[in-house]
Amino acid sequence: MYRVKTFISGLSKPQTLGILLQRTCASVQTLSDRAQTTHSFLNGSSSVYTEHMYEAWLQDPSSVHKSWDAYFRYGEFASPAQLAPHAQPSSSVNTYKQSQEYYHVQSLIRSYQERGHHYADLDPLGINDHTFSNMGLELAYNHFQFGEKDLDRKFYLPDDSVTYIGGEEKSLTLREIIRRLENIYCKHIGIEYTHINNEEQTRWIREKFETPRIREFSKEEKHITLARLVRSQRFEEFLSTKWTSEKRFGLEGCEVLIPGMKTVIDRSTEFGVESFIVGMPHRGRLNVLANVCRKPLENIFCQFDSKLNEEDEGSGDVKYHLGMSHHRLNRVTNKEINVAVVANPSHLEASGPVAQGKTRHEQECVGDTDGKRVMSILLHGDAAFSGQGVVYETLHLSDLPTFTTHGTIHIVVNNQIGFTTDPRFSRSSPYPTDVGRVINAPIFHVNADYPEEVVYVCKVAAEWRATFGKDVVVDLVCYRRNGHNENDNPYVTQPIMYKAIEKQKPVMEKYAAELISSGVVTTDDYKNEIEKYDQICKKAYDDSKGILVNKNSEWLDSPWGDFFVNKDQMKVAPTGISEDIVQKLGVQASTYPKDLEIHSSLKRVLKTRMKMVEDRTVDWALGETIAYMSLLIDGYPVRLSGQDVERGTFSHRHHVIHDQLVDKKTYCPLNNLDGLFEGKKPAPYTVCNSSLSEYAVLGFEVGFSQVDPNCLVLWEAQFGDFANTAQPIIDQFISCGQDKWVRQLGLVLLLPHGYEGMGPEHSSARLERFLQMSNDDPSQELIPRNLEKFGDDFVMQQLHDINWFVCNISTPANFFHAIRRQILLPFRRPLINMSPKAILRLPEARSSFDEMIGDTEFQRIIPETGIATEKPQGVQKLVFCTGKVYYEIAKTRKVAEKEHEVAVVRVEQISPFPYDLVRDEIAKYPNASISWVQEEHKNMGAFQYVEPRLRHLLMNMGRNDKVKYEGRFPAASPAAVSCKEGGKNCVHLLTDFKMSWGAPGARPQYSGYGQPQGGGYNPSAPPGGGGYGAPPPYQQQQQQQPPPGYGQPPPQYGGGSYQQGGYQQPPQGGYQQSGFGGGYGGGAPPQGYGGPGGAPPRGYGGPGPGGPPGGYGPPPPPGVSQEVWEMFQTVDQDRSGKITSVELQKALLNGNWSPFNHETCRLMIGMFDHNKNGTIDAQEFSALWKYIQDWKACFERFDTDKSGNIDARELHTAFQTFGYNLSPQFCDTVVRVFDRRGARNINFDDFIQTCVMLKTLTDKFRVKDSQQQGVINISYEDFLEMVLDNTILNVR
Repeated sequence: MYRVKTFISGLSKPQTLGILLQRTCASVQTLSDRAQTTHSFLNGSSSVYTEHMYEAWLQDPSSVHKSWDAYFRYGEFASPAQLAPHAQPSSSVNTYKQSQEYYHVQSLIRSYQERGHHYADLDPLGINDHTFSNMGLELAYNHFQFGEKDLDRKFYLPDDSVTYIGGEEKSLTLREIIRRLENIYCKHIGIEYTHINNEEQTRWIREKFETPRIREFSKEEKHITLARLVRSQRFEEFLSTKWTSEKRFGLEGCEVLIPGMKTVIDRSTEFGVESFIVGMPHRGRLNVLANVCRKPLENIFCQFDSKLNEEDEGSGDVKYHLGMSHHRLNRVTNKEINVAVVANPSHLEASGPVAQGKTRHEQECVGDTDGKRVMSILLHGDAAFSGQGVVYETLHLSDLPTFTTHGTIHIVVNNQIGFTTDPRFSRSSPYPTDVGRVINAPIFHVNADYPEEVVYVCKVAAEWRATFGKDVVVDLVCYRRNGHNENDNPYVTQPIMYKAIEKQKPVMEKYAAELISSGVVTTDDYKNEIEKYDQICKKAYDDSKGILVNKNSEWLDSPWGDFFVNKDQMKVAPTGISEDIVQKLGVQASTYPKDLEIHSSLKRVLKTRMKMVEDRTVDWALGETIAYMSLLIDGYPVRLSGQDVERGTFSHRHHVIHDQLVDKKTYCPLNNLDGLFEGKKPAPYTVCNSSLSEYAVLGFEVGFSQVDPNCLVLWEAQFGDFANTAQPIIDQFISCGQDKWVRQLGLVLLLPHGYEGMGPEHSSARLERFLQMSNDDPSQELIPRNLEKFGDDFVMQQLHDINWFVCNISTPANFFHAIRRQILLPFRRPLINMSPKAILRLPEARSSFDEMIGDTEFQRIIPETGIATEKPQGVQKLVFCTGKVYYEIAKTRKVAEKEHEVAVVRVEQISPFPYDLVRDEIAKYPNASISWVQEEHKNMGAFQYVEPRLRHLLMNMGRNDKVKYEGRFPAASPAAVSCKEGGKNCVHLLTDFKMSWGAPGARPQYSGYGQPQGGGYNPSAPPGGGGYGAPPPYQQQQQQQPPPGYGQPPPQYGGGSYQQGGYQQPPQGGYQQSGFGGGYGGGAPPQGYGGPGGAPPRGYGGPGPGGPPGGYGPPPPPGVSQEVWEMFQTVDQDRSGKITSVELQKALLNGNWSPFNHETCRLMIGMFDHNKNGTIDAQEFSALWKYIQDWKACFERFDTDKSGNIDARELHTAFQTFGYNLSPQFCDTVVRVFDRRGARNINFDDFIQTCVMLKTLTDKFRVKDSQQQGVINISYEDFLEMVLDNTILNVR
C-alpha cells in the first residue's frame, strides 16, 4: 500500500528513484506529446508571453507571481550561459527554453511535495503493493522534459515560497535536486500537506523537512531514543514471560510508540504545556501507563493477580481499560507535568471525544485560552481511525469556538490490519488517515522500524501544534507481532503477513545494531541498559506480591481533590432561594440592552416573561433560566450544549439574543449578572450550539464534566430519541462509569419526550431504556412493613446508592429544584430528565414563586392536592403517572366530574423509586384501586419499572392489590406516524381511563405485564412476616428442639455457662454434636435475609403472560410445601429439577439488597447435597430454606441497629451468645477478613459463612482437644488438613 516494491528493491545507493524511473519508463512519450502540467503559471506557450511577464516585472515586481519574480530576480536573463551554455540570452527562443526548464524544475519539486508520499518506503514488512494510479510516472524526470544529459546540469532553484532544499545554495544539479527530494519525500517518511489551504502553514512544513541537515540527531538524542526503546520492548517481554496466557493487548511491533509519545511530551513541555490528557484504545495501554505516565510498575503488575481483593466501591474493569492521572517530573526539561490517561471501554474511539472535553475544561480552569498549558494526545488504531464515525465527528469539533482544544496530536498505530481484516476490505481510502484531510491537518506517515524518523516526526508534530494550535496526524506504519490478543492465532487469516512478521527483528535490536556499528554506543552500554530496566521490573514484580487489595480510586483519570472532604454524605443543602433573588433574576432574564434591535416575536416572549415575574409565576423556560442564574451568582459555572440549545429546539429558551441589523452582535442575559448582587462574582455561563453530532458531542460533555464537580454540565438532545446515536457514551460512561472506574459524574441529559403527534422519531426519549439500566432492584429496597417509619437517611441513601437519577418532571419549579440539587448534593450522579415539549407553554404547567423560595425543595412525587384529599375514604381510584400525561388526565377527570373520586399522583423522580412517599399516598386512600397511566405504549415508558416496585410496596403494606395498567397497547414503533393517528391513540387512552373508574373499593383486575406468579408468592417478602421493622420470628423457634444433622436451626440463644477452656457445654437436653447446636459453643444460626430475590419468571412451565402461574405440573414432592415448591421452581431457572449454587446465588439477597456471595451459596449447597453432585433437589431445597429462615431470625436478633449488616460489636455479642469465648479484637479481625465492601461490617451471607466456618473449625479443634481445655498440640500437616477441610471448595 505504501511502496513500489519492484522499483525500490533493485535500487543501489548511488542511484536515485528519479533516475531509475527514467530508465524504467524510457518508452514513455515526451512532454510535447503529453498533456501539459496543470499549473497555469508554468504553461508559458511562447516567448511573447515570457517577454510580457518580464516587462511587467520590470515595472512592478509584485505584479507577477513569486516564481516569475524569483526567475527574473536571480538574473537568468543576464547570465544564462552559466546554467545552459548552449543558450543565447538575446534569443527569444532560448529565453523561452530557459523559462520552461525553470518551470519544469519547479514542477518536479512540486510533484515530489504532492506525491512523494505515494512512493515512500513506509511498510516495515515490505509486502503491501502500490495501488496509486500512474505508478512511477509522475516523479520520473523525463515526465518534465529532462533527459540523462541534464542530470549534471545546474538549475536555479525556486525561492522559499516553493522549496527549502537548497539551503544557502541557489542552484543545484538536477541529480542533486532529485536526490534531496527523494531523501525528504520518498524514504521512510511520507508527508501529506499540500491539501492545506494556508500558505504560511505549508511553507512551515516544507522548512521543517526540506532544510538540509535539519533531521540530524545528536549522540545524546540517539542514546535517549535507544533507552526508551529498551524500556518499551523489555516491558512487553517481561509481561509475556510472567503471564504467558493473559490478554494484555501488547505493543509488540510498534514499540517505537513510546519514544514517539515521550518526544511529543518533552517538546510540548518546552513550549510550556503542563498537563497532558491522553485518549487511547486498549492496545499498548499498559506500556503507555508504565513508560509514558510512569505509573508505578508494581501497581500495574498486581492487576494480573486474580486473587486481588477490592478495597473500595466499584466492580472494576479489565486492566487494559483503566485510566489514571499521575503527576511527575519530566527529566528532559526538568519541569513538573501531569499526565492523565482517560479510561476507555472496548468501544474503539469512544474515549476520544471524552479526552477532548476533559482537555477543554482543564484549559478553562487554568485560564488557558490558547492551549499553551493543557493539551490532548489521541491514539488510534488504523482500522478504527478510518472505520469509526465518531472520529470524523470529533475531528470536526477541533475548530469550533466552544469545543476547540487548540490542537490535538493524533497518533495512529497502523498495524495494517483490523482484528482479522486487512485494509483492502476495511476502507476505501488509500490511507487510514485520509479523514484528517477534511480539517486541513498535516499527515506524517512514517515507517515505525526507523526510530529516529519517528522521533523527528513527533517533534515536528509538537512544534506544529505549539505554532498553529491545530490538529496533526502521525501515522506509525508498523505491524502487530501477535494476533488481536496474545491468545489469538493470526496465521489462520493472515498467513503471508505473519510469515513476514516472524522473520522481522525487533526494532530495538535493529536500532541498537545501527548505533553500535556507528560507534554511538557500545555493546556493553546496550546490555547495561537492558539489565537496568530488567532489574526495575523484577523489583516491581516482587513488590507487587505484597499488594493484596485493589484500590479503584488509584486509577481515577480526574481526581477531585478535597471535594468530598468535610461533607456529610447524608445531607443536601437547601435548594430554595429567597424571593428577592428570584425577582431580580426573573427581571434580568426578561430584559435586553436598548441598543439591541431584536426580533418582534422575541419582544413578545420577553414581554410575557416580565408579566410572569410581576405575577410571581414562571413557565418552563423562565424557571430553567432562573435555576442556572442562581447557580452562576453563587460561583458555579454552567455549560449547556447541544443542537440549537441557544434558542431551544422549540423556540422557548432564547439564551442568546441576536441583533437583527448587525451580524454577530448578540446578548446573553446569563453572562451579564455582574453588579446584580453586591459581593457576588458570577461564574461564566457557556451555551453553545453544537455540530450536528450526538456521539462525539455527548462524549465531549462527559469529559468536560469529569474535571470540576462544581461545574454544572448539561447536554440537550434536539429530540429525546436522537440520543440513540450516542448510546455507547450513555451505556459505557454515564450509566456505569462509577461502577467500573469509580468515576462520579454530575452530567445532566435533557431529552425532549412526549406524545404530541410528531411521529415515531420525535416522540419518545426511550424512558424505558434508562430505567432498565438503573441499578436498583424492585425487591432490594429497605421497605418497612405496614406503616412503620422509613429511616431518616432513606432518601439520601437511595440517591447515594443509585447509578443515576431518572426523572420526568412536570413543573418548572420542580425542574428548578432538580437542577440546583445536582450541584448542592455532596456527591455526583447523572440526571436523566424527560424534558417537556407541549407543556413548555401550557398555562396549567406554570409554577408560583412560592414553590421556589424558602424551604421548598425537589418533590420526588407531587401528590393529589384537589378535592379528593378532603374525603380520602371516598376515593375509588388512585392513579399514578409521570410527566405530561398528568395534565391530560386532570382535564379528563374534570370533564367527567370525578375529581372527588379519583386522586392523581405524579411520580417526578422515577428512579430511585420514592417508596416512602408512594406508600404514604396509598395509605391515604385505603379504599382506592391502584392504576398506572402512561402515554407510552405498554412495552415502553415507565410501567415495566414501576409495576414490580408498586407490587412490592403493596405486599409490604399487607395488601394483595394488583396494579392495573391503563395506556396504549404494546407496539414496535414508539408513536403513530401522523398527528391524526397520534391524537386518536390519545383519545382512546383517555377514554379507556375514564371508563375504568369502578365502584367504590373495587380492585382492578391485573392486566398482562408483571402478573404475580406462584399463587401470589413474592420472594422479597420475609417468610413468616419477618423483616426490618417487624418482630423477628425467632421467639417461636427458641422453643423448638432442632433435629440432628447439618441444616438444623440455630441453638437456644444464651443460657449457656462458660467453661474454663472457653467452651460452652451443650444445653440441657443436649444438641447432637454433628448439628449446629452441638459442639463447642452453640452453632450459629442461618437464614436467607429477605428470601430469594427477583420476581419469578412469568408463566414458569405454563401459559404465557396473562395466564395462571405455571409450574412443573405435578404436585409438590412429599414433605415439600406448596409455597416452597413454587419457590423451588422459580429458582430452578434451567428447569432441570435441580438447583445449582449459581441459581441459588441469583435468588438470595442480603439485607442491603446485594446478592449473596458465591462462596456462601456453595457452602450451603454442600451442606444439603446428600449425594454430593453439586446440586440439590426440591426436598433438599426445603431443608435448606428452613435453614435459611432460622439463620435470618438469628441475624435479625443480633442486628440491633437494624442496619442490615453486623458490625464487630454485634458479632462479638452473637459469638458470646453461641458460647464462643472470643475477644472483641478477634471479632474485629473476623469482620475485617469477611468485609467485602470496606464498610467495617458484614452482610448476612458473610455472617452465615463466618459462623459456619467457626463452627466447623471448632469441631475439628475439639476432636484434638481431648482434655477440653482449649489448648492442643498439633502437627503441621494435621493443622493444614484441618484448615483445608474447612475451605469452601471442599464443602460440596
